Amino acid sequence: MKQPPKPERETTTPPRRIPTARKWLVFAAVAPGIFVTLLDEIGVNQAVPRIATHFNATIPDVQWIVLAYLLTVGALLLPIGRVADMIGHRKIYLAGVSIFALGGLLAGFSQSVLMLVLFKVMQGTGAAMIQATGLPIITSAFPTAQRGRAIGGFVGVLAMG
Repeated sequence: MKQPPKPERETTTPPRRIPTARKWLVFAAVAPGIFVTLLDEIGVNQAVPRIATHFNATIPDVQWIVLAYLLTVGALLLPIGRVADMIGHRKIYLAGVSIFALGGLLAGFSQSVLMLVLFKVMQGTGAAMIQATGLPIITSAFPTAQRGRAIGGFVGVLAMG
């Protein structure tokens, strides 16, 4: 009788064992980024009437500030997630934090609604980078038995944002 071929050895590396304190440090480093991006989405909505007054613009014109941010985040989440899978979640997350912060700083110095819209697109790009990589970073830091707790904490941060 012919023997079935032996299965090839698995080449994947086993999950790293990360000390408990470090796992929660990873969580504590990622959670504020997620929180701030969600808080920014909501906070700008509250400021629309003031922004319209400041720039002497109509509410429909100023609503493009909110739409630009949300459309950018929504359009880029999946492509950025794929790129992060290829080159590394940490790199994309850190680049996203930098882009988000720079976009927010520049938005604060905007001289027109159009400038503010463009800087919110920049900030939305950073937010998409943060949001697309936050959960994968957290789940990779925790072993399978503890992922439920980590994901629950992540969802709690989402709810607070």
